[in-house]
Amino acid sequence: MRKKIIVTLACILTAISILYVIPVEASRYTHVSGKWTYRLTRDELMNEYNGYIFVYGEEEANWTGGLDGNSFDIFNLVVSPPIVRVNGIIFFEGSIGDREGTLVIKFVGRLNENYGLWRGTWIILEGTGELENAHGYGIWKGPPFNLDYSGKVYFR
Repeated sequence: MRKKIIVTLACILTAISILYVIPVEASRYTHVSGKWTYRLTRDELMNEYNGYIFVYGEEEANWTGGLDGNSFDIFNLVVSPPIVRVNGIIFFEGSIGDREGTLVIKFVGRLNENYGLWRGTWIILEGTGELENAHGYGIWKGPPFNLDYSGKVYFR
């Protein structure tokens, strides 16, 4: 009987702590959105296999809006017409609001050549400076070289 009371109390305390934590965590998110414009600085055919084309690329980018700054991006493309898939890393230097620093951001996406629009997702992997404790994720989309992004960022 005593064991049952202790387990019940532990469950109740856990439930109460979850109810108090969730609203606090959710309120710390900041919505970000803006433009991600880039220009290619290098693209190189790496390989072809069974109808797939593999390309390595680099770009310099400018970010405006919630993320404000510049980046150097590296990526790999897998081309299988009409679909192009991208997987890359963004090395961002700039600010989110009044906090400055650097971020490493992972991005993935795809382009349907029939429609000419990219779409994908991004997630913050790590940061330095005042962005050291930044965490976030979101989406990006648009025509090549001129993308819109949006998402959520929070600081621990």
